[in-house]
Amino acid sequence: MKIAIASPPFPKSISDGLYWMEKLVKDAAEQRAELICFPESYIPGYPLLEFEVEERSPEKLQLALDKACEIAAQNHTAIILPMDWYTANGLVNLAHVISNTGEVLGYQTKNQLDPTEDNFWIPGTQRHIFEVNGVKFGIVICHEGFRYPETVRWAARGGGNNSFSSALRR
Repeated sequence: MKIAIASPPFPKSISDGLYWMEKLVKDAAEQRAELICFPESYIPGYPLLEFEVEERSPEKLQLALDKACEIAAQNHTAIILPMDWYTANGLVNLAHVISNTGEVLGYQTKNQLDPTEDNFWIPGTQRHIFEVNGVKFGIVICHEGFRYPETVRWAARGGGNNSFSSALRR
């Protein structure tokens, strides 16, 4: 499987992020990539002091996800789309996995937040294994991949039961 790693400019808005996503997915599809992965919290943009992030309402985020699904289907390319998402418990940092037909296969939350992120998101509690075109994989998001190597080991071992991630919550 050919996998593309996107390195877009920091999005000026959700609309700008979707513009770059569409362009980069199209470019990846032309190079026969079957899956493209975008940076952490790409929609609406990772909250950094030097960048202003557009207000992220649940409705705006849902519309962005719907557009990403259209982009995936139009280009026959699966997408890993990291974005902010509202849950019943609060705002999480997650990565949606979208099939090459535009179906949301699921999502992975960031379960181990960096302490500097505690004011932005709440941690998730579960880990998931995904499959795209016969390739199984797990997702770890930034800090949890190099600070918590057990998250990578869990995925490499094929997942097992999800009680693992609950035990690791801070």
